[in-house]
Amino acid sequence: MEATQPQDTHKPKKSQVWLIVALTILTVGMYSPYWFLTRRKALNQFDEFRFIPMGLPFLVLISFGALTVVLLLSFWVYILTPYVLIYNAFESWISWFGFISLIYLSLVTRYIFKKNVAGKDPNIVLTILFMHVYLQYYINSAFHKRGETDAKAL
Repeated sequence: MEATQPQDTHKPKKSQVWLIVALTILTVGMYSPYWFLTRRKALNQFDEFRFIPMGLPFLVLISFGALTVVLLLSFWVYILTPYVLIYNAFESWISWFGFISLIYLSLVTRYIFKKNVAGKDPNIVLTILFMHVYLQYYINSAFHKRGETDAKAL
């Protein structure tokens, strides 16, 4: 299949991978769903059948944010408060939901790149292990190979 270009001017952004790693660590993982939200419009232009939904990364972002708020509240009050009990009750379920959702979003993005971007296909193992960090590296690599200078081109 021949590689296609997005119809619109929205294209995946080129960003520094080290900055994405730092933001992911500093935001306690909340940058991961944000990454998918901010690149959703550009990625969805490649394939009309496989796309990044807005609701799933937004739900993961809200879930991770709520967990972080409850955890921070539990540090402000004594250990045996209801906040800690709420956190302990929902932390594992929300974490697994978010983790599986992010893997799904990464694999959909990989599929979009595999079918629509010329060149080397994204590695499935690296996509699962490093998710948005590897996908950003892939975007940057495709950007560099084409020799483009526009910061928003792929």
